[in-house]
Amino acid sequence: MEEAQTHVVRIYADEEGNSCLEELPITAGRSPGQTRQSFVTAGAELTLKEYRAKYSNDWHLVPCRRFAITIVGELEVEVSGGIRRKINTGELVFLEDTRGTGHVTRLSERVTNLFIDVPDTFDVVAWARGDT
Repeated sequence: MEEAQTHVVRIYADEEGNSCLEELPITAGRSPGQTRQSFVTAGAELTLKEYRAKYSNDWHLVPCRRFAITIVGELEVEVSGGIRRKINTGELVFLEDTRGTGHVTRLSERVTNLFIDVPDTFDVVAWARGDT
């Protein structure tokens, strides 16, 4: 049985300010069996937020670049062009649309998210490739 590829869902603004969505495969390590190890830097902030069922947050920007992990429930995000994607429990998302049109978040059920804020210099693409 083939092992599922770990990925991070990236939500970002392009040069024109449109929100975009892509899935980046995460390279676990330089050789089979290695794990990715990242350290929380000084000043990192972790926030746990609980949202009620049927909650919707229309077009909005994130206050800072951050990882989000849905630990309870599922939600849907929408980016420019009407592109929608379901975010399942346990999925890793990197939000960096701090400018532009932002994105929409919709919940049909209760959701709990863990947010991990990162420095502005953090490069999620390089991180996913294993270059950091």
